[in-house]
Amino acid sequence: MRQRNDTTAAWHFAASDNAEVRTVAPGETIEHPVLLDGWSPAGDPKPAAGQAEEQPRARAKKSIADDDIKGGEPR
Repeated sequence: MRQRNDTTAAWHFAASDNAEVRTVAPGETIEHPVLLDGWSPAGDPKPAAGQAEEQPRARAKKSIADDDIKGGEPR
């Protein structure tokens, strides 16, 4: 599972098959089989081919004149 270090401290991992130690600074990501405490799942940074990114919908702005036209109370 790919996950991001959302803590304020660096985490250190030692691989079981060799003596290499890996440091993961805050904000960096790593593959780990279990979600760690204080970390969050990190999805793919790019959407998969054929999938569009979901864009937030624009909200219509309401003006004071809209209330007068619809017969509402002025604010």
